Amino acid sequence: MELRHLRYFVAVAEELHFGRAAKRLRISQPPLSAQIRDLEDEVGARLFERGTRNVDLTAAGRAFFGRAKDLLARAEAAKSEANDIGRGELGAISIGYTTTAMYELLPRVLTAFRAERTRIGITLAEMPSRALAGALDEGRIDVGFACLPTELGHHVARVVDEDRMVIALPERHPLARRAKLRLRDLETLEMVGVRPTIEPGWAKACEVALANAGVFPKILQEADTKLALLGLVAAGLGAAVVSSSLATLARTGVVFRPIQGDKTRLALGMLSRKTNGPLVKQFMRVVESVRA
Repeated sequence: MELRHLRYFVAVAEELHFGRAAKRLRISQPPLSAQIRDLEDEVGARLFERGTRNVDLTAAGRAFFGRAKDLLARAEAAKSEANDIGRGELGAISIGYTTTAMYELLPRVLTAFRAERTRIGITLAEMPSRALAGALDEGRIDVGFACLPTELGHHVARVVDEDRMVIALPERHPLARRAKLRLRDLETLEMVGVRPTIEPGWAKACEVALANAGVFPKILQEADTKLALLGLVAAGLGAAVVSSSLATLARTGVVFRPIQGDKTRLALGMLSRKTNGPLVKQFMRVVESVRA
């Protein structure tokens, strides 16, 4: 039994006339009659009572009519669903991200994407940048946001945002009265930081910038997250070099000051497979539009 048999049957059942049904289906009447007979043979029951002037459904035909319409509706729904998925209009996307992405860029991206794609499910997974390539390999995420440089494996990354370095100070610190600081001001400061293994690429970029300025700070206390780092600063345990996006959190007890003359840029990258489906391509397009 094929879907066309069901379509032919429903047309005849609704028209109760082979000629009108054939016209509606845009086929000639003899092939239609033959297809209905084939269907009755397969079903094993007469579906129509045929008269010289009219056609009527048998009891079996009336029962089959409801089932046939339901099957056709399901087939059409399946076709529509597959078409929507193929165009990236329906489905689900899993996004991996390092914490830095959630400070500024990713919330704007998610807002824009959800406004455009209301029928797309979104799953978010926070993880270190170094874990994103493996998560792509294992199919746990479809796209990731990482601090660069990081391990890419056989995937690709494009820069989607750039941070500057800023200095986080306890709000009562004497240097907090200045509008800008210099990197060499850090030489005499007690410092706190995030463990370098958390975001090694970001940590290395900061280390190189400080070394180029002749500054080799001694880190007195380390935290496992950037949010915890701000807590250390707020408690007065030391100053910290952080990304400018972190300053958007406006932590009580902490002030952020730009670094005069520093041109260091800390890159946030979007990791993806070399070949992506329509939904991921739609998401990547939104990312590019948001950052433009």
